[in-house]
Amino acid sequence: KSTTNPHKARDLFLAKTPYLIFDIASLFILSKFIKEKILKKSVILLWLFNPVNLYATYLMGQFDIIPTFFILIGFYYLRTNSAIGLLLLGIAASFKNYALLFVISTAIIYGDTWLKRLKLLSIGLLPYLIFLIPILVNNLEQALYLITPKAYLHYRKPLEGWALYSQIIKYVILLVSYIFILAMSWSPKVKDKWKLATAISLVSILLVFAIAPRISFHYLMWGIPLVLLWFKDVKFASYIIAFQTLGLASYKLLANHLQLGL
Repeated sequence: KSTTNPHKARDLFLAKTPYLIFDIASLFILSKFIKEKILKKSVILLWLFNPVNLYATYLMGQFDIIPTFFILIGFYYLRTNSAIGLLLLGIAASFKNYALLFVISTAIIYGDTWLKRLKLLSIGLLPYLIFLIPILVNNLEQALYLITPKAYLHYRKPLEGWALYSQIIKYVILLVSYIFILAMSWSPKVKDKWKLATAISLVSILLVFAIAPRISFHYLMWGIPLVLLWFKDVKFASYIIAFQTLGLASYKLLANHLQLGL
């Protein structure tokens, strides 16, 4: 027999307090961008009333705000110190694998030589490996689960036939497209490497949204820092976020059964 928790509100508050701390810390990083005149002050309002953050973090209890903070601070430090910036992006990847997309492309962009690219990539992967090694030593199956796309694992029944093949095709398309994006990162003529890294990272995550077999609502948090950094017009950035929010919500609620297994 279930019993009610008389301290449910307190427990929920305490459980989500770390999210609030990282949320406030993200606002602090945004204020640093504002101070350097990279972003406008109105971006603070957009962050505070961002429906994706409010829903995913405080209603659903997803912890994507934590890697989001490290993405923001990582791109902030990329302007002055690429090694620290990549290390912070690597910490984000240790929470959510998607940040590895940013680590790889950013290391290519900021590295002037093969040796420097390898060095920067190693720095970016270090936090991820530190997190993964203990699990790899103790439980190989769990480690493989952590680095494997979860889209085809979260079904009640094993996928067969076209339902399985269509997802494999999507992952192949996603991989080939990302390789093409990495090729675009190899542009020695670009003077503003930070701007290129932001653009390539944003394109990479939008590619995931467009092609990945299954997308959950809180995944939209992954792209919000990059949307804010790239589309410096806050009004236009709010339109982008609103379009993504309404688009994914309508897909999940209305159109999921119309995709013919794709």
